[in-house]
Amino acid sequence: LAACSSGSTPTGTLAASTPTGTLAAASSQAGAVASGAPAKQYRVAFIIFVNNPYWEETRDQVNKILKPRLATQGVTVDLVNATASANAVDMASAIDSAVAQKYDGIIVAGIASSMDPAIKRATDKGVPVFTFCCDVPTSTRVAFYGPNNYNIGKDAATLMAQGLTKENILSKRSLSSGVVGIETALGVSSLVDRANGFRDNWKTVGIPNVTLLEYIDAQDDAKLVYSKARDTISANPNLVGLYVACGSQYQLGNAIIEAGKVGQVIGIAHEVFQPTLQVMQKGGLWGVTNDAPIGQVVPPGDAMTTLLLTGTKPAQVVNDSATGIVTYWVYATDTAWITAELQHWDQLTNDCADGGPALIKAEMGL
Repeated sequence: LAACSSGSTPTGTLAASTPTGTLAAASSQAGAVASGAPAKQYRVAFIIFVNNPYWEETRDQVNKILKPRLATQGVTVDLVNATASANAVDMASAIDSAVAQKYDGIIVAGIASSMDPAIKRATDKGVPVFTFCCDVPTSTRVAFYGPNNYNIGKDAATLMAQGLTKENILSKRSLSSGVVGIETALGVSSLVDRANGFRDNWKTVGIPNVTLLEYIDAQDDAKLVYSKARDTISANPNLVGLYVACGSQYQLGNAIIEAGKVGQVIGIAHEVFQPTLQVMQKGGLWGVTNDAPIGQVVPPGDAMTTLLLTGTKPAQVVNDSATGIVTYWVYATDTAWITAELQHWDQLTNDCADGGPALIKAEMGL
C-alpha cells in the first residue's frame, strides 16, 4: 500500500473512476454540498461479513477510504457486518434490513445464489444493489465489481505450474509423480468458480505426472484452511503443491512453513494483504494473484455515487482485478515490492482520514 498523503483531499480523484459523461453532474453536486446549498443526502449500506484478514481490511478500507471519499459527494456509507461467517441467510437478511431502513443503495458481497430473492426485493423497491468481490449473476443486481473468479483460478493454475517448474520440485524431491491439493469453500459459489478455473486450466498448463486431489472444503475459515492443509501434507507424501481458493490464505503459508515444507510444496493463493505478504517473506507462499480489497471497495462506491447523483448506471460487470490493480501477479521473489508494501501498511488505518487518494493512485493507477 502506498503512503496516504495527509495533506491531500479526494476531490479530483473521482474522474478516473467515473463513467464518461457523469463527472460534471457529480462535481456539481459536490459543489452544492461544499457551499452549503440544499442537496439531497444519500445513504448506502456496505454489507460484508468479517471472518478473516481479507474482510478486516475491507472493513478498514470502507471506513478509512470510502467513507470520507464519498462524504464530499453527499453520500453516507454505513458498514454492516452481517454475520460472523460466510452465511448467505444472514447476508440476505441484512439486505432486507437495509431496505427497511430506507437506504438508497446497497453494496454487498454476493456469496450464493440463495441471495437472489432478497436482492430482487430490494431492486423491486427501487433500491439499486451492487455485488462486489463475489457475484450473484442470476440476480437483479445492477452491477458486479470484482475479479472474474473463474479466470483468477486459471491464473493460479498457471502460477502453480510456474512454481513447480522453476523450483524443479519433482526432481528436487526425487519424485516420479506428485499431487496438488485445492482448498475452497464448497458453500460459496465464487470460490468454487476459482477452484473450477484452476482444475480446468490444469488440463492445459499442468505438469506431466502431477494430478489434482479432490476439493478440500475449508469453508472460508482460517482454522480449517490451516488444519486441512496440514492434514493434506501428512496424508500425501508426494504432495507438491497446495492452492487455496478461499480466504485466510496466509494460513496455507503458515501450514507449509510449520510442516517444514518450504521449497518442497508450492503454495499459491489470492489477495495481497499484510499477513499474506508476511508468509511470502518466509517462503510459505510462492505466488499470489492480487485481487486486493481496495480494487473492490473504491470502484463500486464511486459508481454507486454516480448512479445516485445522476441516474447513470455502470457497466454490468466491472473491474476485473487483472486490469484494476497495478501489480496483479506477485511472487515471493518480489522482495523489494513486498517490503515496501509492508512498511506502509499501518498507514491504511493511521493516516487515511482524507480518503487515501495517494494510496488509491498507487494501488489502482487512478
